[in-house]
Amino acid sequence: MLGGKRVLKAYAQKTIDGMMSVQADYFYKELLKKLGGTWDPYNKSWILPYRKDVWETLQYSIAGIIADQNIMDELNEPYSDTHKEAKEAPIPPIKAILYKYQQAAYAEAYNAFNDRCGFAYLMEMGTGKSITTIATISQLYIEKRINKVLIVAPLAVCPVWDKEFRQFAEINYSLAVLKGSTKDKSAQLNNLTGIGLQVVVVNYESAWRIEADLHRYNADMIIADESQRIKNPRANQSKTMHRLGDRAKYKLILTGTPVTATPLDFWSQYRFLDPSIFGMSYYAFRTRYVIMGGFENKQVIGYRDLKGLCKKAHSIAYRVTKRTALDLPDETEEVYYCEFEPRAAKLYRQIYNDGFAKLESGVVTTPHKITQLLRLSQLCGGFLAHDIDPESEGERTLEQVSTAKLELFTDIITDLLDNPAKKVVVFARFRAELFAIAKIMDKLVGSDGYRVLNGDTPQKDRGQFVQDFQTNPNVRVFLANQQCAGLGITLTASDTVIFYSNSYNYADYEQAKARVHRIGQKNKCTYIHLLVKDSIDEDVLKNLQHKGDTAKLVVDFYK
Repeated sequence: MLGGKRVLKAYAQKTIDGMMSVQADYFYKELLKKLGGTWDPYNKSWILPYRKDVWETLQYSIAGIIADQNIMDELNEPYSDTHKEAKEAPIPPIKAILYKYQQAAYAEAYNAFNDRCGFAYLMEMGTGKSITTIATISQLYIEKRINKVLIVAPLAVCPVWDKEFRQFAEINYSLAVLKGSTKDKSAQLNNLTGIGLQVVVVNYESAWRIEADLHRYNADMIIADESQRIKNPRANQSKTMHRLGDRAKYKLILTGTPVTATPLDFWSQYRFLDPSIFGMSYYAFRTRYVIMGGFENKQVIGYRDLKGLCKKAHSIAYRVTKRTALDLPDETEEVYYCEFEPRAAKLYRQIYNDGFAKLESGVVTTPHKITQLLRLSQLCGGFLAHDIDPESEGERTLEQVSTAKLELFTDIITDLLDNPAKKVVVFARFRAELFAIAKIMDKLVGSDGYRVLNGDTPQKDRGQFVQDFQTNPNVRVFLANQQCAGLGITLTASDTVIFYSNSYNYADYEQAKARVHRIGQKNKCTYIHLLVKDSIDEDVLKNLQHKGDTAKLVVDFYK
C-alpha cells in the first residue's frame, strides 16, 4: 500500500556517471520501470535518470526513502512552512482576540469570498478552527451576505459548536443541533424558530438521510467540519455534501488532516468546496496525479506532480500546523461532549438526587459523599457498580449502562488514527473503562497495535510496554490508568492525550499530562477531554483546571 502505510527501506544515491541508483523493495518494481529505470544486476539496484521530477516522484511514492547528500543538496528544495502575510480585512464581531495566524486565516478567507465560493481552513487540532470559522461567519452575517448556515460535522463534534458559539459569537444568532431519530431531526429542521443568524448543526451520518429537508433549508453557507469524513467520493454522505454544496453561496472545509491515506483524498473534499480546482471527474483527477500499474493497470503504484496538486489545494486554503503556530500555547485543550441515553440519564438523576436528599436532611457523611461522587463518575464512563468500596475504588457487580462516551471515544480516536504517523495516549480512571477501550482498540489497530498499563500489569512488563510505544511504529495507542502511569514514564512519541475520565486528584492529572509534555517532546501537546453533558464530568474538569482537589469537590458539589 502507498500513502505512508507501507514503510519499506529504500536508498537513492548519485552515480559517478550522473545517474541515480536506487535500492528498493521488489514491491516498487513497476514504479521504477515506469520512471525509466533499468535493473543493474551487478549492484542489485535500479538506474534512473537524475532529475528533480524523478526524485520528487520517488519521495511521494516510497515512504521513508533516504538519499545521499548530493541528491539532498541538488534535487531537494528547502522546506518552507511559513504563513502568508495577513491581508486587510474588517475586525470580526467576536468576544475574543484572534492569534496572529488566526487573523491571517480569517482575512485570507474573507478576501477569497469576494470572488470565490469556497475556502479551506487546513488547521490542525488545537489551533482554533472553530473560533476562526465563527469570526468568518459573523463578519459575513453583519455584511448581510448570509442568513442561514449549515454545519455538518462528526457526531462527537456537533455539541461543541453550541459551546463555541456561546463562548465567542457576538452577533444575534439561533443555533440548533439536530438530535434524535431521522424523523426527529427532520421535524426540528422544518420547525426552526429564533432571531438573527440561523445556524443548524447535523452529523454526517444523518445529513444524507435528511438531504431533502436540508435542500429546503437552503443554507447560504455550508461548513464541512473534519472534512476528511467526505474523502470517499462514493460514500452517500460525500455525494450529499457535493449536491448541497452546488447550491450554497459560500462553503468552508475545516480539517487538519485533509489527506489521511492517499493524495486522492483531496478530490471529494474539493469537489464540495470548489469544483474548479480539481474538476468534476474523479477519474480525470486520478489520471493526472497517479501512476497506475499492477494487474490490468488498476493498482496505484505511485504519484506524480504532488507539488502541483498541493499548490492548487493551497490556492484557496490557509494551512496551520501546531509546529508553525508560533503564538499557540505549548499545551492546548479540546473538550468533546456526549449525552446519556434515557435509561442512563434516569440512573444518574436517581444517584444524584439521593446524595442531595441526604445533604438536605443533615445526615450525610463524607464517606457517603465520596461514594455518591464515585458512582456518578463511574456512570459517566458507562458503568455502574452496585457495591463500591470508597477506599479502594473497587468495582464489584459491574453493569454496563451506557455506551455514549465509548461511542464518542471511538469517533474521535478513529479520526486521529487515520493519520498513519499518529500515536495517542489514553488515560481512564476505572479498570472497566480500560477493558472496554481495549476491545475497541482490538478492532481498530489489532492486539499488537496498543499497550495497556494498569494495576494488573506485571512490573517486569511495564518498561517494555513503554519502550514499545516509544520506538515501535506499529504500536499506535497507549492505554493507562493515571495512578499507574502518572509517574516515572516518558510517552513523548505522542503529542495527543485523550482523557476518557479523570481522577479528582489534581496531582495525578498534571502528572498524566507531563508524560507527553516533557523533555524530548518536539511538538505542541493537545489534551482531549471527553465529557457527558450536564454531569459530574464537567465539575471535575472545572475543578482540575482551577487546581482544586477532592476535598473542595466534596464540599461544593451539591451547591
